[in-house]
Amino acid sequence: MTLNKSTVWKFIKLLSLFFFSMNGFAEDFAGKRILYVNAYHQGYPWSDGISEAIQRILKNAGVELKIAYMDTKRRSTDESKRVAALRIKAQIEHFKPDLVITSDDDPARYLIVPYFKDEALPFIFCGINWDVSAYEFPYKNVTGMLEISRLDEIIHHLLRYAKGKRVGFLSGDGFSERKEQEGYEKHLNFHFDKVYFANNFEEWKQQLLTLQNEVDVLILENPKTIPGWNDPEAQRFVEKNIRVPFGGAHAWLAPLVLLGIVKDPKEQGEWAANTALKILAGTSPQEISISHNQHDVLYLNQKLARKLGITFSAQLLKNAAHIIQ
Repeated sequence: MTLNKSTVWKFIKLLSLFFFSMNGFAEDFAGKRILYVNAYHQGYPWSDGISEAIQRILKNAGVELKIAYMDTKRRSTDESKRVAALRIKAQIEHFKPDLVITSDDDPARYLIVPYFKDEALPFIFCGINWDVSAYEFPYKNVTGMLEISRLDEIIHHLLRYAKGKRVGFLSGDGFSERKEQEGYEKHLNFHFDKVYFANNFEEWKQQLLTLQNEVDVLILENPKTIPGWNDPEAQRFVEKNIRVPFGGAHAWLAPLVLLGIVKDPKEQGEWAANTALKILAGTSPQEISISHNQHDVLYLNQKLARKLGITFSAQLLKNAAHIIQ
């Protein structure tokens, strides 16, 4: 294709306008401060994904970004969470941000609700499972993005390879994990035949064996907070002992499940960061409706499929974004 001079000139003008608007965009937020309150800790895969996306979006926007960690996965008592929230509140008072982004439930429950309801400081939450009715959001200064799992689709696929219709649930024992299980039942009108929460790694392994005698399909929820958890050992244990189809909604569970339809933490972080810039530009949080994730990624595990004698359809293989061989 040959471009004439007029077309080239129009393209150059459009490109110039684009870079001008981007530079102006950054200058508009120069001197603005955003605090991101991560409920968990560095190294936790879900919130690391959110954090990476927030930093990437805000990097060239001219804002000063600070990250604070509540570390409530490793310090999970109610009292330790309250202490963490008071520590973050003190950081807010010292840093004086123009806006605060939070991820997952604990900052909402222990920080926003008791200290910042309907205050002037805007808050954007993300990664809260299923609904925010427990926190009575939205407030006039609070909006955000919910985290919704596609369990219905996961089970639909797994039942094709199951010998029956009984479905079990196995997870670490934490607030978010229990809320996720309750959310499945409440919002998807679904009932698990068996539900187990493990308090340590050895208990998780024993419950996994027991459940396979009690159900035909097993949903694995987040095990990362289980004391003594070991990824390589868990993978070896599953590969040796799997007898029914497993499914999950987290990318880090992919080596342990036959099939996963996973949520993308980067979607949560990107939405939160872009919405933060929108609010800094003058939009009120009240004008922004609470959203939820739209992007899901299909994982298939051929290694476990071979162990179970399962052959995935050509269409499923075509739709998969990641295939473990």
